[in-house]
Amino acid sequence: MTISSEDAATIGRAIYQEKIRDTLGPERRGKIVAIDVHSGDYEIADKGIDATLRLIERQPDAFIWQERVGFDAVHSIGFGPIQTRQA
Repeated sequence: MTISSEDAATIGRAIYQEKIRDTLGPERRGKIVAIDVHSGDYEIADKGIDATLRLIERQPDAFIWQERVGFDAVHSIGFGPIQTRQA
């Protein structure tokens, strides 16, 4: 199945919000979740590259979307990331 980058963002956010976010405790705040938008499989790590590499070990053809736990964006420009109220 071919997925556009825009569709990957929509699917990845939905998987994170509907299936992953509520399973993560406050100790995971700030960690990166790498999600395979095809399978819904995911990995969590301090750095995006670590989560991505571990996920690719299991899902070599993964189309990956990343989320930062408790934040609106994975990366920020300027003064720092804007935190959300929910992890």
